[in-house]
Amino acid sequence: MQMLNTYGGGTLKPVTGHVGARHHLDGDFKGRIVNSFHTYSIDNLSDSYLVLARSEDGEIEAIRHRTLPWDGWMWHPEREVDFLSAMDMKQFSFLVNDGK
Repeated sequence: MQMLNTYGGGTLKPVTGHVGARHHLDGDFKGRIVNSFHTYSIDNLSDSYLVLARSEDGEIEAIRHRTLPWDGWMWHPEREVDFLSAMDMKQFSFLVNDGK
């Protein structure tokens, strides 16, 4: 997600409290609790992206490109016990089916 944002002209900033932590999300992922393993967060979001989710401290945790089938997540679903849950499968399906 950080690379997508930076490539699109956005910027990053250092963030604390996001390494070895868990966060509640809002937005399209409201109610989801995800892991966190990053020391940088989006400072200025690229105009090419929309925010899909934020953590409870307001940091951007998921983005979607406005015209291309590109999603970016800051959490690691593969590190979760319930990897490939219904929500993960819905998101993976979106990614591999050109955003449909």
